[in-house]
Amino acid sequence: VNEEDWANAWKEYYHVTHIGRRLVIRPSWRDYTPKDDEVVLELDPGMAFGTGLHPTTRMCLEQVEQRTRAGMRAIDVGTGSGILALAAAKLGAQSVYCIDNSSVAVESATTNATVNGLSERIQVVLGILDEAEAERMAGQYDLVLANIIARVIGGIAPQLARVMAPGALLIASGIIEERCHEAEQPLLDAGLKLVERVMIDDWVTLVMTK
Repeated sequence: VNEEDWANAWKEYYHVTHIGRRLVIRPSWRDYTPKDDEVVLELDPGMAFGTGLHPTTRMCLEQVEQRTRAGMRAIDVGTGSGILALAAAKLGAQSVYCIDNSSVAVESATTNATVNGLSERIQVVLGILDEAEAERMAGQYDLVLANIIARVIGGIAPQLARVMAPGALLIASGIIEERCHEAEQPLLDAGLKLVERVMIDDWVTLVMTK
């Protein structure tokens, strides 16, 4: 299939989506008038992961809505379309540092931050959260978002814990139930404590604290 055709064909099936109590995801090519205190995220994911339709993204967004507090400093590891960062910023996070190893994702997240008027509060960089990067940002973040896959989350568990300030929260997902131990045990070993485990079907989101 011609790539341009594929990249646009799915748009026909992507509609305005309501998540949690207040969040509304509006595809950039759809019209929507918000009600009362709704928080609207305008999104064009392109070919990056993160439309809000996948159970892991939905669970993360619900947790972001419940747990984001004004003035928080957040980091979104594996940001994809930037959807979680947009939600955190619109719900009061002072700044969000987004990192992804995909140039497609970086381009998508950067565009989405600009479209939502958040480019001054959302910084998007191409890279990975390695030991050097984690050391540079040690203890800086109140909210850490990682919607990736279990094995990768487990692999960077020490770095995720390192960048967290005392009392900070980690929302980790992209985890299929049978692989949950691959993420959860390394996070516990890194000194984090489980706050809540949320599930939709056989997908798991872990909320942990330092």
